[in-house]
Amino acid sequence: MNLLLVASAALALLAPLQATPVINVDTKTGDTITGQKTFSVTVSSDDVINSVEFYVNDDLQDTQTSTPYTFQLDTVGQSDGPIKVSFKAYTSQNKTATKVLNLTIDNQKSKGADFHVTAGQSDLADGKFQAAVDEGRIALSIDATSNGARYILARANLELKVFDKAQKYAEDAVAQDPKDDQAYQVLSAIDAHRGFSTIAKEGSDRAEVIASIGDAFKGAVEARQKSLDIEMSQLAAPTPANATSEADMALRAGRYSLVINSLAPMMLQDNKNVAIAKRLAFAQLRAGRLRDSLQTLTDLKMYTTPDAYCFALMALVYTELNQDDQATDAIKTAVESDPDDTGVRTAQAFIALKRNKTNVLAGLTNDLAQDQAQSPLVSYFLMALADRQQRFGDARRYFERSVLAEPANAEPYVEQANYDVGLSLNTKLEKTEKAYLLQEAKMYFQTALIARPESVEGLAGVAMIDMLQNHVTEAVQYAEAARDASPTEALGHYAAAGAYQMKAAVTTGKEQDGFLTKTQEESKLAAQLDQSHLLGVGSPTGKALWTYLNTAGRTAVVSYP
Repeated sequence: MNLLLVASAALALLAPLQATPVINVDTKTGDTITGQKTFSVTVSSDDVINSVEFYVNDDLQDTQTSTPYTFQLDTVGQSDGPIKVSFKAYTSQNKTATKVLNLTIDNQKSKGADFHVTAGQSDLADGKFQAAVDEGRIALSIDATSNGARYILARANLELKVFDKAQKYAEDAVAQDPKDDQAYQVLSAIDAHRGFSTIAKEGSDRAEVIASIGDAFKGAVEARQKSLDIEMSQLAAPTPANATSEADMALRAGRYSLVINSLAPMMLQDNKNVAIAKRLAFAQLRAGRLRDSLQTLTDLKMYTTPDAYCFALMALVYTELNQDDQATDAIKTAVESDPDDTGVRTAQAFIALKRNKTNVLAGLTNDLAQDQAQSPLVSYFLMALADRQQRFGDARRYFERSVLAEPANAEPYVEQANYDVGLSLNTKLEKTEKAYLLQEAKMYFQTALIARPESVEGLAGVAMIDMLQNHVTEAVQYAEAARDASPTEALGHYAAAGAYQMKAAVTTGKEQDGFLTKTQEESKLAAQLDQSHLLGVGSPTGKALWTYLNTAGRTAVVSYP
């Protein structure tokens, strides 16, 4: 009996000890910490744990009442050197335990902001985006004016898909330096990612979602154009010594008139200069000045032997002028001269796309993708090919790749718009779904016009949507703009004929006669410019205009000289 009493007394003495909680932390005294430090805490106890508190230098920072117990310490906001952190646990039986750690913060702030900017750039290049965030934050804590640090933070947060933080740092960089082209490039990328990340959720207003996507892509294009404007402001006055390098920058910025005005006088002085001639001809082609482009190339041929790229450009001009025999001869010469030239290969791909030769396009495009998969132009061709092969998931992926690589190119938006229109016209969808597709297509055409206001495809595309939606006045306005943007291309005249025909149908008397006359005139001009496809066709409906725009009505694209 005495033994039982002794045992009971011993157990009673041990019970309180067993109830005392034990705190374990994944960090130990003496450790060095940097950046955003996370402490993982576990508590062993016979009783229920009510809460765990986290202190920094005796100041309460956080309290948690459920597992897992994790606490954050932003060491960037602290000075380098010793720091005390502690954790206190409370049980349901009013027992407590405390764990104190004496640590050292070492963010290497003494090395200066530039050191951390360089380290952050290296982390970005290596894909270590969270490490880049830490380096950028440290740099910014050392030098609050460092745009290099803000750029790293914007780019790293973008890669981590933390768009709000990425945008804030990029906007802060622009506020700090309105001529920071890198900041505008990041803003452009952020908006492009937002455009692709915005989706219609159940119960959401589809029209509002489309508008939000449009706003995002508009922001992406405009920010990219600001970046290009800054680059263009650094151009030197054109001279024979710097003509090609300055022209290349202007071409990539889409400043075709600037290139034409700079290089045309130089071409007159040096009519054997192949480098000048092909840049001038490229700019003239992209500006819709087809006859001028052909004249430049023809004149060059009179005085010297053009290179393969020049013959590729000549083939594209002939294709746009619907002189197919001459186009075939020119591209044959280009291939014989240099079959591996990127300009030659992309010209071949465009001609196949315009002629709707899907099998030929597939071979050419897949070959290009072997060594130039990241090129926005190659992604555009892959997108167009996938659309024709009804591989719509792939098409969307290539659309995203092309836009993210260069948000200011109009062609991918036009291709996506054409796809939406085709889906609306050629599938058995509900009326409301078809209407949404047309709304989305119009948004993409309008985005293309922000990227390139003189885009004949963009202008004719909006006119086509207005025709399909029976918005007659707007259809006429955009069709006329398409016609005036490039009078030597059939597409604008064809669009105008269709819009005038619609206008005539809703007017009477002399006004109707006037629009019927305009319809006949525009139809005649369109047929003269493209006898292969439009001779005897007459004015188009919205659907017929889409069919032409999606094939023979395309505007030439080719890689830069």
